[in-house]
Amino acid sequence: IAQTHGAADADVISFSHFLPRKELPLPGVHEMAKASGCLTIEAQLRRARSKLHVYGHTHINTVHTLDGVRYMQNAMGYGIAP
Repeated sequence: IAQTHGAADADVISFSHFLPRKELPLPGVHEMAKASGCLTIEAQLRRARSKLHVYGHTHINTVHTLDGVRYMQNAMGYGIAP
């Protein structure tokens, strides 16, 4: 996560391929759980004070707000509805 220096109240948007939290939805594929809940990504986006985190990997279109951060995945073209 890169952070630029500017206004202290600027909105920060962060991105990752893997899911930063286990609470985010997974398809019913056991192998997919290996890429869910990366504590390092979660810690980085918290340090950066991200307001929106966009992630991928599961191909499930979803938006969840957890602990003040909005987590979003919008799989283009072949997204699976939760």
